[in-house]
Amino acid sequence: MQIKHLVFIFLLLFITAGCRNDKLPAEYLSDVAVVRVVKEAPQTNISKPDDTDKTEKAQPKKEHDTRFHIIVASYTENNRSNAEKLVQELQALGYQSSLISSNKRLRVSLESYTDENQAISKRDFYRKELDRHDLWLLTYPCD
Repeated sequence: MQIKHLVFIFLLLFITAGCRNDKLPAEYLSDVAVVRVVKEAPQTNISKPDDTDKTEKAQPKKEHDTRFHIIVASYTENNRSNAEKLVQELQALGYQSSLISSNKRLRVSLESYTDENQAISKRDFYRKELDRHDLWLLTYPCD
């Protein structure tokens, strides 16, 4: 029985002695450069909450040929039924909700506007009113 206790104490000391929180010396550290190649997607103008004034505004060729959609959700094509269900729920609540197919995604639009400033204003209003800070704008050509 004493041998088991001695082995246990030895293992305990061995384990705790190896658990030091020492910093690695500089010669063991290195820098890693990461390069990511992505295919260029069709251009969309997405406004972020913190830098709406810094984003470049798309200049439509003709008046009213672009709509600014307030996006509330985004689904894959496999979840089309969920996207359509959300559109119906939002329309039942009185929103002019629609479903947009963009970049192999289904975007659920809460409302859309031809004026970018009005869309930004309404997006900010809905962020506060609905407590949904994940709402964003999608610029998309008119049908």
